[in-house]
Amino acid sequence: KSSRVEGLACMRAESRWPSFPETSLVRPLLDWNKESLVRVCEEGGYEWVEDPTNSGDVYHRSRVRKVISQNPHIKPGVIGLIDTCGLVKDKIRDIVSKVFSSSGYVRINRTYGYAYVD
Repeated sequence: KSSRVEGLACMRAESRWPSFPETSLVRPLLDWNKESLVRVCEEGGYEWVEDPTNSGDVYHRSRVRKVISQNPHIKPGVIGLIDTCGLVKDKIRDIVSKVFSSSGYVRINRTYGYAYVD
């Protein structure tokens, strides 16, 4: 399957809440590595729970992690791609938000993937 900018951008440490664009959604632990998170849980007396989907090949994210772990030299390039896609995603969201807020009429053609904005 192919992914668009939205999928390649991945989850951001800080983003806007889609339904409330003026509200930030902050994920403070997103940049932590797994070992640090496990240690914090153990030190705090909490049991670490492993998401079983992380070890399988069903989801793209698991396959990408596996490829990166087997080829660590590509990690900086992948991270750069993810960051760039995140910036593009944010820019597209800003443009679309401005267009929709200044227009009175929007008609979406789902068959051919475009919209009329008046």
